[in-house]
Amino acid sequence: MKWTLTCLVGVLVTLAIAAVPASAANLLANPGFEIPVLAGGDTPGAVGWSDFGAAFTIKVAPHSGDNAFKTFGGTSGIFQDFPAQPGQPWQGSAWILNPSFDAMAGAQIAVANIEWRDAGLNVISFISSQEINASTPTGDQPSDYNFVDVSGIAPPNTAVARFVLLTGAFAGPGGGAPFFDDASFELVPEPASVLLVGLAAVAGVGVVRRRKPRQ
Repeated sequence: MKWTLTCLVGVLVTLAIAAVPASAANLLANPGFEIPVLAGGDTPGAVGWSDFGAAFTIKVAPHSGDNAFKTFGGTSGIFQDFPAQPGQPWQGSAWILNPSFDAMAGAQIAVANIEWRDAGLNVISFISSQEINASTPTGDQPSDYNFVDVSGIAPPNTAVARFVLLTGAFAGPGGGAPFFDDASFELVPEPASVLLVGLAAVAGVGVVRRRKPRQ
């Protein structure tokens, strides 16, 4: 079988691309809030997360599995931190429920945020997903959850990417208790790295071809 340059390039580029992760991996611990296992009721916080305000793992109205995460009152939520570098692309997502049995009211909102923080954990900036609020249809079934996502590039001086699931009434009085479930936070593989690997493979084949002795 005679290998042409085109065939070799195709094979090597395919192998190079295969060596790069095809999709980002969810970095969150306990993303579905299934730990701890609850017989019923709720428990403060969630394993693997840091919490603030009124925030509970609860065995009520999950999007999937057995548990969801409930937040209410003033500014409340949970977060996880990850080492990050300027220029890295990150993306996060979650499912949020406006529960019919404790619906949001007034200025209450629920969002997923990415906070960029420096080495001292000071906030540099943040970005938010689309918000779930009092005007969002209510329900208590998995199909009533709303998918939200957020993505961005880490700015200069970033040392930590913090993923936050958050509720609060920031523009006036509010109320209600949004539920969160099935969250994800990922460092996105950069397409440029795939292209560079492929170009390197092409260049390598070109060198091999130029150095091939004449018959």
